[in-house]
Amino acid sequence: MESTVNFVNINSQIVKLNDIVKIDLSKFKSETIDVYLIDNQVIEVTGFPALELIWLIKPSVLEGKTNIRFKKNSWVIHNLIAHPLMQILAWFKMYKQAIWIHDITVPKPIRFK
Repeated sequence: MESTVNFVNINSQIVKLNDIVKIDLSKFKSETIDVYLIDNQVIEVTGFPALELIWLIKPSVLEGKTNIRFKKNSWVIHNLIAHPLMQILAWFKMYKQAIWIHDITVPKPIRFK
């Protein structure tokens, strides 16, 4: 399945997906990735934004055995409360509030190693 995202936010810079030439994951265990752009610019992304960028562009990279860990049951509030609440807010065309609820309930990883 292809991504429907055309632009991504990389370190507060909006970048067209077509401008990304390569993403180097060799430093991912230390929570860092390097994003190579068409204009030879290299952007270093660290921490949760690196993980989020991979989720947006190619989530299958994170499938299977990974070294990303979350606190036990950390997804419960997000999945059981935020997602249904998002749907209700979307029915009332409250899209900004729905996305806000979603984003604030996404748990942060506790470790990558």
